[in-house]
Amino acid sequence: MEAVVSTQSTWEPMGDDAIEGACPSNMDANDQRTWTPMMVMPVEEPTAHPNASGPTVDIYKISGDVESIRAELEHMSSNMSTGPRYVTDDPALNREPPSIHDQERVWVSYFHSGYFYEAVIDNHNGPNGIEVTYRDGDHQNDVERDEIFALEDWDADAKVWRRSEHGDWDMAMVQTATPMTGDAGGMQYELMMGNGDIVTEWNDWEQVRPEFNFELGDHVWAERDGNLRWFKGVVTNMFQQGDDAMGYRQYDVTYTNGETDVGVRAPYMFLIHPKRIISVEGAGMDEEGICQIVESSCNP
Repeated sequence: MEAVVSTQSTWEPMGDDAIEGACPSNMDANDQRTWTPMMVMPVEEPTAHPNASGPTVDIYKISGDVESIRAELEHMSSNMSTGPRYVTDDPALNREPPSIHDQERVWVSYFHSGYFYEAVIDNHNGPNGIEVTYRDGDHQNDVERDEIFALEDWDADAKVWRRSEHGDWDMAMVQTATPMTGDAGGMQYELMMGNGDIVTEWNDWEQVRPEFNFELGDHVWAERDGNLRWFKGVVTNMFQQGDDAMGYRQYDVTYTNGETDVGVRAPYMFLIHPKRIISVEGAGMDEEGICQIVESSCNP
């Protein structure tokens, strides 16, 4: 059998003479074109809404939309005789979330995630927002006001929800409220359950929550499907369950993505701010019309 001879040439590196010929020493004679970028002035980083007052508002945070729209409406109202104004003759508008104070024990949306964890307020007037320290030692210095759940104190006969051993929430009635002394502070409650049992609970968001009466149009946080993560939404329907002392309301909550949860109870909700009734004198424009203008101006 005859041997097959390969005709494939082998590769050899270029010598010094070949390299010098390929790369001329006189670079002036080289016709290579060079590209010079245009001088572009840097754009300033956005900070506060131009009409906002007080602490800087980061419009990209979870509550920036609420704050920037509120600032814009207040600016228009103060500078235009027919600008939009809040209608304050509705008592429902006087409802607010519980106030907060330094060194208070609260529950905070962990780094804007929608998961709320126990923390203590270090400074509620920090330069970048509210400063908190979580129970595990993590520190956050840019918390927004509407990212904090605080518990108010309840008096006797107040209706609350108590977490059961199975993780659900049962209606209860406050019998007594006792202020606690020492470093822990807070309140201890004696509760009467629907079956008549008397239990004692500490004022802990994970154990006791209020039976709050929300109204149509309220902006709220809601815990979707009880999965521990909370989302922003609006109360779009409400109905009463029972007429006795243990009766309560249920709500439909429509989220910012358009989805709706039906029959949500108060322990799975927290008030951000009450419904906003807005009027524009002489313009015949309601809240929906203003929201359409805001939406169209933000989405050209």
